[in-house]
Amino acid sequence: MPPDAAQPKDATRVSVVEQVAEQIAFGIASGVYPAGTRLPSVRNLAVEHGINPSTVQVVLGRLQSAGFVDSHQGLGVLVRDVRLLGGIETWRYLFRFSQQLPDLAVRMLEDILATRATLVATAVRTIAKDPGKFDSTGVRRAVEQLELLIAANPNDWDHVAQAELHAVRMVIAIAGQGLALAVFNSVGEMLLEVPDVVRTMYRDPQLHVVFWKAFLTAWESGELNEGRISAVEEVIHQRDTETSKRFRSRLMRGRTRRSPARR
Repeated sequence: MPPDAAQPKDATRVSVVEQVAEQIAFGIASGVYPAGTRLPSVRNLAVEHGINPSTVQVVLGRLQSAGFVDSHQGLGVLVRDVRLLGGIETWRYLFRFSQQLPDLAVRMLEDILATRATLVATAVRTIAKDPGKFDSTGVRRAVEQLELLIAANPNDWDHVAQAELHAVRMVIAIAGQGLALAVFNSVGEMLLEVPDVVRTMYRDPQLHVVFWKAFLTAWESGELNEGRISAVEEVIHQRDTETSKRFRSRLMRGRTRRSPARR
């Protein structure tokens, strides 16, 4: 009897579905199942993963929702070109594979950080057109909360990351850019899901506070001019470049530790 057949609880079944879905998604991301090819049959997947055919159908539904496969009558389940056609949910799956696919993970992180930087720069430029029109109170409160968290425990990376993401979220919201905010929220969630990214980004959290205070000072004094904006963009670029380098180094160290010793 397949292992999940004796597990009637929904939580257990969901866990099995998620586990198998990620295994197949990893196969697609790593090229085991190339784009345009057909996945093994439901029966074969059930045997391979030790689950019921009915559970395989749920797994395939999950993969289709995440953008990894398409089901075609008479053709079976075909693998999509996830890099060309994948949406946010596809990216979230792919980014979880950072430990197994370092090169892909670093490229994705660079794209995510570049997208975030563009969203921030657009919001800042909107505010800079008329700084007095936009109330900085919500951002200042978010930065104060960030500073308190760092003072209490600078190594609580998850909460520090969430606090800074909220500060950025407030900037975009105050600038009145609703669609950009929705994209940013999705991007932020991807960053938070990979612990190595969070630890790398907040290696020196106090620098983030210094950056935010300088930004708020320029905003509230009405001096958020082109020169200040360019400086903000340069700081973000330098920080993101260092994050990518450190992330790659961390992943490669992890790969070395996991590699079997040569005789």
